Amino acid sequence: MKKLAYYKGCLASLSAKELDISTRALAPKVGYELIELESVTCCGAGDIHEAEPDYYLHLNARILSYAEATGCDTLMTVCNVCTLNLRQANYQLQIDEVYDISRLPGFGKRDALYAELEASWDTRRPANRFDGQGMRGAGHLVSVFGGRYEGLADNTINFYRGGFDLQQFVALTQGPRALEFRVFAEAVTGPRDEIPFLELPRLGGQRLLRGYNIDRFRDKVAAVGQVGYLFSLSRYVAMTIFADVGRVYADVDALTWRDQRVGFGTALEIYSSTGMVARAEIAGSADGSVFAYLSLDPVFDTRARTDRR
Repeated sequence: MKKLAYYKGCLASLSAKELDISTRALAPKVGYELIELESVTCCGAGDIHEAEPDYYLHLNARILSYAEATGCDTLMTVCNVCTLNLRQANYQLQIDEVYDISRLPGFGKRDALYAELEASWDTRRPANRFDGQGMRGAGHLVSVFGGRYEGLADNTINFYRGGFDLQQFVALTQGPRALEFRVFAEAVTGPRDEIPFLELPRLGGQRLLRGYNIDRFRDKVAAVGQVGYLFSLSRYVAMTIFADVGRVYADVDALTWRDQRVGFGTALEIYSSTGMVARAEIAGSADGSVFAYLSLDPVFDTRARTDRR
């Protein structure tokens, strides 16, 4: 009988105990022995992941360490949010296996000051009064940002970061039915072999170039275009079909339409009387990868553009 490290998470421990009960009952029937992880915490769900990415990484690193200590070569969970968080954290923690970190500029501990200014004009809104609050069907966002990274103490690296985020929602009919358009670009200055690897503009994950692993692509310039078709199923439920096209570049002079990465998928959005409650999404890519996401915050919200240590 194959042994599996078993992390049941918060859902199967509290509000949906039937998941844990049925998993324990079925596992031996299909040849698995579950080794439950003890003294583990929540994986961070969507909230901690967005608000405190470092804390989220620590939580999941602890869970992965307990799983490794069992001696099992497989970790199982019955929650899709836990699965996503643990997979993403495992990828981030294995960066030294994916890259030769001795050749990554600025990798490791570093002290720096980062300051940024952003100007935006946001008119995104429901297309009519019958649409759910937060169900964007009209309006636009124009955002321009710029910042300065200043190394401190022994860190002599300095560079500028800048970019823009343009979004347009075009109402087609009441319901709503709307087209969503977005163009996002970000760039940093300075020699590529001096800019800290973790500070390079990046694509991949739930927000930019969906259908690829989180932060899969990094370089001095990142650009992505997104288009989606939003249609409501009821006042509080809507679906989106979307496609993303983009890539990273070694410099502004290297910009080209060739070799673009393509992601696509569909999402189910749930709203309350005050705004978006959740968004469940399945995204794939032209390269064959497939990812599932669950977000408890509105789509297209901005993420931190610099890693905070």
